[in-house]
Amino acid sequence: MEIIWYVEFLSRFVVDLLSASLLVFGLYYRRHGDPHTAVTAMLLNVFVFSVLTVLGSVQFSLAAGFGLFAILALFTLRSEQLPRIDVAYFFGSISFAVLFAINAIDYGLMAIIIVAILLTVYVVDHPRIYGKRSSVQVKLDLSRDIDLGNEENIRQAVLKQTGLTASGIRLLKVDGITETLDLIVDC
Repeated sequence: MEIIWYVEFLSRFVVDLLSASLLVFGLYYRRHGDPHTAVTAMLLNVFVFSVLTVLGSVQFSLAAGFGLFAILALFTLRSEQLPRIDVAYFFGSISFAVLFAINAIDYGLMAIIIVAILLTVYVVDHPRIYGKRSSVQVKLDLSRDIDLGNEENIRQAVLKQTGLTASGIRLLKVDGITETLDLIVDC
């Protein structure tokens, strides 16, 4: 490979890292504050960028690219359930890797795409639109008096077991073995 290929690779990698960093640390982390999700999103970005760079240098079809996304989707089915906002930021980070790893668009279009995505996320996920909320992940002991079909009943169980007043509840997992509920509680 020629030196120009390496320069092109490094410049695309830097643009990708800067874009993903703005998305993940500049927007997601500042608003949602989960360091594990932020680090995971950045690592996924780097991994996907690397794989696509290699695949982009060989004969690679669009169908194979969609297959790669399908494989990534399987990881979400086999791993811990994430809040939808985390999945959206993950997908955004991975999208940057895909867009910038494949040498198919010029730098002008890359800049337009970066600005369009980041501005859209900035506006759509702005705390002023939805108000400032704080959320906490809670593991409750599953007792016989908790009715999973009754949100008010779950709110009372959250208050009783944790002292938190819940304005919203998202059920993540019911574990029958440990007899616990994993919840995201909006306070």
